[in-house]
Amino acid sequence: MSKRMLVCAGVLAVALVGIAAFGAASVAQEEKEPAIIVKITEAKQNVMHDEIWGSWVVDEDLTKHVAGEMPKDMGGVTLTFSRDADSVKKLEANLGNWLTDRDDDSEADLKAACADIHLAGKATMTRGEDSNDAIFCIVSMHGNTYLVIAPDTEDGTPRIECVPAALVPDPVGDNDLLFVRSNKNEGEPYFAWKRAAK
Repeated sequence: MSKRMLVCAGVLAVALVGIAAFGAASVAQEEKEPAIIVKITEAKQNVMHDEIWGSWVVDEDLTKHVAGEMPKDMGGVTLTFSRDADSVKKLEANLGNWLTDRDDDSEADLKAACADIHLAGKATMTRGEDSNDAIFCIVSMHGNTYLVIAPDTEDGTPRIECVPAALVPDPVGDNDLLFVRSNKNEGEPYFAWKRAAK
């Protein structure tokens, strides 16, 4: 496996689980005004509104087709999106503060996008007996749909991750496909996920 693919797989894994890299120890910080006022306005016309929920597993053949090879780090992983009122409340209450310290000009579009969220809930990544939760939401940015991941934690200020995503629904069955780019950088490969259960 190429070094580039290993790095990409690692970035996606971190983005989707919200594990140790996110859960830095809580540090006393000067209080600041939230970067944005978070607003969740469900976009029922967005294909993900009804279709993203449920469990997904990596489609190895399709990932090899679109990415060139299958990252070993993603084998045996199940990704589950679930409706969760507590996650939505935490996102509404905290996302503005989480984004406050992102003062880089390149993050201005992310802040603007997160002010109008299409849907939100809980994302759980499972591999064997290991399971990690994160809060997620779907936004539009640069004309594309983005999956925004934040840790399900109240400690510290997490590093919010956002990656382009696209869902192709099966109109008559459950052969849906979810494509998620390994990270937000242009030119990086997409991983293909297939429906495991609704």
